[in-house]
Amino acid sequence: MTKPKKKAMVATWSDSNFFNDESNEGKVANLCLTAFDEPKSSYVFASSAGTAPGKEAETLLKWKASVDNNTQTLLSSLWVGDSHCNWVGITCNKAGSITNLSLPDCGFKVSLGNPFSDSLIKSLEWISLAENEITGPIPASVGSLHYLSKLYLKRNRLSGSIPEQVCSLSKLTELDFSQNNFSRNIPSNIGRLLSSLSQLILKANNLTGPIPISIGSMHNLSRLVLVENRLNVSIPKEVGMMRSLVILDLSVNYLTGPIPPSLGNLSNLVWLYLYGNNLPGSIPNEIGQLGSLTTMQLSSNNLAGVIPTSIGNLTKSSSLYLFENKLSRSIPQEVGMLVSLIELILSDNNFSGSILLP
Repeated sequence: MTKPKKKAMVATWSDSNFFNDESNEGKVANLCLTAFDEPKSSYVFASSAGTAPGKEAETLLKWKASVDNNTQTLLSSLWVGDSHCNWVGITCNKAGSITNLSLPDCGFKVSLGNPFSDSLIKSLEWISLAENEITGPIPASVGSLHYLSKLYLKRNRLSGSIPEQVCSLSKLTELDFSQNNFSRNIPSNIGRLLSSLSQLILKANNLTGPIPISIGSMHNLSRLVLVENRLNVSIPKEVGMMRSLVILDLSVNYLTGPIPPSLGNLSNLVWLYLYGNNLPGSIPNEIGQLGSLTTMQLSSNNLAGVIPTSIGNLTKSSSLYLFENKLSRSIPQEVGMLVSLIELILSDNNFSGSILLP
């Protein structure tokens, strides 16, 4: 467990324009720097299970009273008027219950506490408190937010374990806890109970232990990003059951064991990042079944044996990084069939023989 963390030598998927779509948190305006742009109506659904609107406003005001003076001053400038539904960062349904709480990048120095600790705002469907300075654990009572579909808490200072109660949010489709200080294991039943997820982003924490095998039940998941943690054991073969995956990033961990051949089932996969682990064994021949793949980074592992000839089937791939492994023998001539290839790095291996092109 003393292996140093390794960084990619190229831009990763998160640096691309992949997130320029309407389902992304990046569409949420920086409400603390710009005028409030109410979320699209498709995110605002009537809820029959909310607390009385007056109680919800009272809960928010109690939360405001618990924060530091600078945050109170900021909230006082954003939450103006008698109707909480007109406050910046708040969206209500027709009944006046709060459905969206969106205050990213405001510099809040606060623990979550209210409105979660008392579970008084049960009608919430969207929470974005990303890029603040929120500390402490996520309260277990977050599990009572049964209508929640999007939860963005990235780039804060949250700590402790990911509470099991998060797994009771059965309507959740997007979850981003990246760049915090979460530790311990990923909840073992996360895949079985959060089967509606399309995005699971937990990058840059201190998560340990295995990748849960229940993750194979996430048939709607398109983005699984666990980069820069301390995950160990092997990549479970159940990852190959997530047929909707477009991005799989397990890089910069302590994963061991061979690359499972079941990854070849991921026909929609575009980005595959496994670099910076301790993966031994050979590159499975099934990797050539990934016909949608544009980027594959398997560098900085302990991979041995030959590059499979099936790699010639990856005709959409523009970058292929296999450096810093123990690959041997000759480079297969099928590499010359990669007509979209722009970047190919095979350095620091044990190759021999001539480079043959078809």
